[in-house]
Amino acid sequence: MAGMIGGITQTAMGTVGTLFSAIAGMKADKKLDKLLKTDPTYTSSPYAANNLGMAQQLLNSRMAGMSARERNIQTSGANARAGIGRNVTDSSQALAMMAGIQGQEGEQFNDLAMQEAQDAAMKQQNLMGANRDMTAEHKDLFDDSVRRWQDQVNTVMTQYKMRKQGGSDIGQLGSGLSSMGGMGGGGGMGGGSGVGSAASSGAMAGIGMGMSDKRLKHNYYIVGKSGSGINIYEFSYIGHKTRWQGVMADEVPQAAVMTDSGFYAVDYSKIDVPFKQVG
Repeated sequence: MAGMIGGITQTAMGTVGTLFSAIAGMKADKKLDKLLKTDPTYTSSPYAANNLGMAQQLLNSRMAGMSARERNIQTSGANARAGIGRNVTDSSQALAMMAGIQGQEGEQFNDLAMQEAQDAAMKQQNLMGANRDMTAEHKDLFDDSVRRWQDQVNTVMTQYKMRKQGGSDIGQLGSGLSSMGGMGGGGGMGGGSGVGSAASSGAMAGIGMGMSDKRLKHNYYIVGKSGSGINIYEFSYIGHKTRWQGVMADEVPQAAVMTDSGFYAVDYSKIDVPFKQVG
């Protein structure tokens, strides 16, 4: 009877574990499919684009005050020539003065053209700088969107792995409980002999061992220490009310043995703590 119950337990928990893993896989596939459809794209920066637009507009405009300065040069020249006509009677002198005025105007216009050329070169540099800044900012925005996207993918995969492991743990727990139930002499974990009897008079007891994996126990607490300093626990096995006294396998690696069920048993002959039923 105990073997049948153990087999049912193992099958049921194995099925639950498989379903748990399958559902986790479907959830992960759905989330990943959604992420793939929102693959990162280049992002535009309005601030950088605005700076580039202003730089282009300035490059296509004349240096500030150019028209007014040109008018001033022309007006000054016109006034000077008018004064020559009123005040000079000698034609040769007038021609010489007119030539001087034209020369001054030419120099002034040349200086103004050089200044405008320098202004245009500065605007060209500003345009190139604005273009580099926009490119760099767009790249930073895109790289950031890629990082955020990858973080979401990593989170989905981590969640899937954790849930898949949870399903596997459920199946292993079923195997462990089934193995323990089959060692109960005749009563299984719920009968009079239970796991404690298995350890003292069943197959495991024949070699002085008992199932002591923490994953198989609940409602446990320390009730004392052995002479060598090992913690002594009182506990129940999952799904059963019977109280036992013993150790946790992970705290006595020198006596712990991995069983075929995937859970640890303890060889109590190697430690100074007895394994016994206490309630």
